[in-house]
Amino acid sequence: MSSRQQVNRLSLSKRINAFGQMVQPCSRCSQSKSECRLLMGSKKCGNCTRRGLRCDVRDVTDRDFEKIDKEASRLDAEIRKSREDMELAMARWKRFERLREVLKEKEIEMVRRGLDNIEELERVEDEERAVAQQAQRPSSVPPDPVTMLEDFSAEIPESQWSEFLASANAFSIPEEASHS
Repeated sequence: MSSRQQVNRLSLSKRINAFGQMVQPCSRCSQSKSECRLLMGSKKCGNCTRRGLRCDVRDVTDRDFEKIDKEASRLDAEIRKSREDMELAMARWKRFERLREVLKEKEIEMVRRGLDNIEELERVEDEERAVAQQAQRPSSVPPDPVTMLEDFSAEIPESQWSEFLASANAFSIPEEASHS
């Protein structure tokens, strides 16, 4: 090897070590526990350049970091999606648990009432709800007086009708007063 090549190697090595970035050490720098510095675009670290040896240092570029960032973003999206899927699955699981509890309660009520199946229980419960709703709803239509009289007359035994009519006549208004 010529001295000129050696001078060039030493000069280049000084520049690499002075201006280069610290990188993950090549195998020789790692073995000798030396600082491994590399100039962007260079194929050898400063130490290997000075010795004239091959170097297995890897220059990590911005493109490599972009790949890492892109993969990290992809993994973040997968984590978010997995979390959302898990939350949906948990909500479904809780809903099924509640439905199972309701079903168990209906089974107990069905047996308590002596009914044969859940459909029959639901029909009875629907009827009860309708009656309860009807009872809560105020009547907007006034009752029919004829129907009320028929209902009332059904409640009075025939033996008491003559007494009722006599007492009703005692309160009647004379015809002359009603036409004036």
